[in-house]
Amino acid sequence: MNPEDEVDEFLGRAIDARSIDQLRKDHVKKFLLTFQTSSLEKKYSKKVDDRFGGYVACTLLVFCFISFIQIVIFPHTPVMLGIYISIFIILANILFICAIYSCIKLFPGAMQTVSKKIVQSRTNSTLVGVFSIILVFISAFVNMFACDTQSLTECIAETLNTSAALVTPCVIRSLNVSVEGGLEICPSQGPSCPFPEVSSPFVTTLKGKHHICICAFLYVLWFPIRVAGVSFLCQYFSYSVLLTLLACSVFLQISSIGKLALMLLIQLTFLLLVEWPQVALFDNADLFVTSNAIDLNETTWSSFNETTVECPYVVTKVSLRVMTPVILTVFVLALYLHAQQVESTARLDFLWKLQATEEKEEMEELQAYNRRLLHNILPKDVAAHFLARERRNDELYYQSCECVAVMFASISNFSEFYVELEANNEGVECLRLLNEIIADFDEVKNVLF
Repeated sequence: MNPEDEVDEFLGRAIDARSIDQLRKDHVKKFLLTFQTSSLEKKYSKKVDDRFGGYVACTLLVFCFISFIQIVIFPHTPVMLGIYISIFIILANILFICAIYSCIKLFPGAMQTVSKKIVQSRTNSTLVGVFSIILVFISAFVNMFACDTQSLTECIAETLNTSAALVTPCVIRSLNVSVEGGLEICPSQGPSCPFPEVSSPFVTTLKGKHHICICAFLYVLWFPIRVAGVSFLCQYFSYSVLLTLLACSVFLQISSIGKLALMLLIQLTFLLLVEWPQVALFDNADLFVTSNAIDLNETTWSSFNETTVECPYVVTKVSLRVMTPVILTVFVLALYLHAQQVESTARLDFLWKLQATEEKEEMEELQAYNRRLLHNILPKDVAAHFLARERRNDELYYQSCECVAVMFASISNFSEFYVELEANNEGVECLRLLNEIIADFDEVKNVLF
């Protein structure tokens, strides 16, 4: 193999060793994204993320969006306002403590200590981040408990004195178009979830007498759902949960597996609320949307006996109880893939920096060794001339001096004098004597010149 091929092969191996895929394969586990060696993982865990205060600030911003939207949309209750104010104070204090780390000299020692313990510890910062996300999640669904969870089907069946199985979308549609002045049913003393832009007498009565939150979910994200002029505003519960999941991706120091576990916990908690205690909210939404999709004139409905005749019109619609888990799962999966990509990039970047630091230290050690070796061979000023950074490559030492003298000297029979014995420390004493003779010549040179 000729020299050019050897150089090409060496460069090829070096490039392969530095490639992203090869680094990931050699040092990072595939699924967990942890380093294969415990020493590297320990070094990575000690890495300080100075941007943690920015993560908390983003979480506080998400909370402000959620609280502003729900305060504007939903009815005000003392519990809701108390919870929002408390969460805001807690998040603001966490942000203040974390921000102290950036300008640490301006605050008392106790605050500096707390800030350092949070920011400089990966475990503490992760716990604080998870706690902040949980607070935001609580603010996302707490207003759901202000809405009445009575089933609309059972309510209408009780009012019309009929069976709940006979209350079909046709019945609700017939009530909506046939009852003039509204049908006063389902009275309630609690605050109602608002239904603005009301034009239907039936829904007007429901708005005033019964606080049924009609929740439309993500498949209507890009257009408002209206039933007889009613905008379904409980969809903001779901939007708020999505914002909470989005806030999970902000904390870069949390591992992708930790983010996945946290997002699954949030998803399961919200789905338990949707499928069990608050299921009537979504069932009522499905019922209203289905009935509103049936569009017939009033003459046809006036001849329709809603309690005895089977509803002749069928509207195909995917239930919110089915769509909600699907959409949340897709969103969680997308955020998890994003978290894996971010963590993989961060770990590879840490590995590159670590390798660059090690190579720099090795280069400095090699340079210091070469410098010592050169000083042992050449006089100090000669060695300094060759080590100068501004020296031309073709410039020789004698060219920098006006008068140059070269002396050749030898020690007769030095090879016979040099013997490696235990008495002379294996020849070290002989070398010391030679070094003293050379040093004496250097001292004479320094005195003359």
